[in-house]
Amino acid sequence: MALALTLGGPALAARYVVESPAYGARTEAEAHLKRVLVETGDARCRVVRRYVRGEGWRYLVALEGLATEAEALGLRERFDGDGEAGTVWRLDDDGRARVTGADADRVPASAAVPASEDASAAVPPGGATERAGARTASSRTDHSGDLGATGAAPGVDQAPPAPAAVTSPEPATGARPTAPLSAADKRVVRAQERAAEARLLAAAEAHGGASGGRAVLDGVDRVRFVFRRALPRPSGALVASHTFLRDGAASSVDIKVESGDGVDSQILLARSGRAWVTTGEGTVPRDPDRTRDVVHRFSPESLLSIPLGFAEDLAVASAWRGLRLVESGSKGTVLEHPGGGTGGSGPDGLVRATFDKHDHLVVVDWREGGSLTRLTYSRYKTYAPGLVLPQQVEVWVDGRTVERLEISVLELDPVLDGGLFDDPS
Repeated sequence: MALALTLGGPALAARYVVESPAYGARTEAEAHLKRVLVETGDARCRVVRRYVRGEGWRYLVALEGLATEAEALGLRERFDGDGEAGTVWRLDDDGRARVTGADADRVPASAAVPASEDASAAVPPGGATERAGARTASSRTDHSGDLGATGAAPGVDQAPPAPAAVTSPEPATGARPTAPLSAADKRVVRAQERAAEARLLAAAEAHGGASGGRAVLDGVDRVRFVFRRALPRPSGALVASHTFLRDGAASSVDIKVESGDGVDSQILLARSGRAWVTTGEGTVPRDPDRTRDVVHRFSPESLLSIPLGFAEDLAVASAWRGLRLVESGSKGTVLEHPGGGTGGSGPDGLVRATFDKHDHLVVVDWREGGSLTRLTYSRYKTYAPGLVLPQQVEVWVDGRTVERLEISVLELDPVLDGGLFDDPS
């Protein structure tokens, strides 16, 4: 797009997006989606997930690709819900989004962005649509001691860093143009795509199906999640055990260092809404919103985001569209985006996904900024009906291991001591 503008080409025609209010539960958004599909018959409507600071994951219904403002405004009422009006957005050739029509007075144009997976969409203040692949481990930041209070907690800067947020990968983009395909080649490509689609549907069922995975966790109030984490360091691996607990809006993570340079710590988001960090040198208050974000990084929803949300993301995320089956055998299946394989043109985004003979996702590769990141999953286990997850995760960046996880416990609705989430005395 920038090249076309530089050469004096025509500006990109504006596109319009309509979206519903955000819901706290995915099931609410899905119910709204069903209503919109019945009323409009437009199969482009879909559920989009967005993370809002202080609120967690929110879900909304979006319809993209509308050509005219009149068409978008005519559909807006179909997206009204939860006591709020639907919103119309305009995407221009400069990549920004502006609220149009009757919505213009409700939300400042400079403060809003649609819930689009369009790479030109920006990020709204206070929330980010889950679009892109996980940030590579090489860009991780230690947020465990940066929880927003005045002055750092004693020793917290030496605590094991919080895991980087892991989200669903984007499709590979930016591949170099290739020569037009012949009719025979097009038939081969379409056959590869159909085979990939069939394998993805089988994999969705293997990961719990539409009613499994993340939906199972959404349906419980209490969670106990225990795992061991190893971070290779030049001076020796930092190894720590983690116990993540959640009971409604309250949550905590208890970190015990087993080896390497680090300190034991506990991060608590109490029932009162206040937040605290405790180390061997004392307990200090922290900003609740920042603490909520940090504690979430230790949750199963964050660390196991891709396998946990696979069935859902297959339906709503463009990452899994356009893949081709390039290898299949008794040991499993390999799917790739065009140009993404070994020796490919090196586009950013999702490159390759590998499934074992049981249709479990075992490898995800993506490129970002010239680096190749790989996640490997192994030893899948059924923790509850519809909840099928790996017990081991390893993260590689450009061929070197940067993180290992071993999950030992994932309990749904366990009995928890009510005092665990009280404010420290």
